Amino acid sequence: MPNILVIAEHEAGQLKLATLSAVAFARKVSSETSGQFEILVMGQEVSSIAELLRSYGASAVLLADHAQLRHPVSDKYAQVIADLVTQRGVTMVAAPA
Repeated sequence: MPNILVIAEHEAGQLKLATLSAVAFARKVSSETSGQFEILVMGQEVSSIAELLRSYGASAVLLADHAQLRHPVSDKYAQVIADLVTQRGVTMVAAPA
């Protein structure tokens, strides 16, 4: 049973539509395998993005809101993702491309 983490992509306060494709993928896999998925929103002052995603069927919408995450710098984002993968038992990560 997979536990999928979807990484939300956004810019200038707007959710990028490719995120919804990643969410749709996670929802499909979860329903076919009796798994679950969560969505991660990273950045600074991004609670409105997280709130928007609460209606898409995830078991949780996780928020990493910090000044150091204001710009999508790979080492900072990767550390947040790696920590969540370990803490929450994530078996698959899905992200928009």
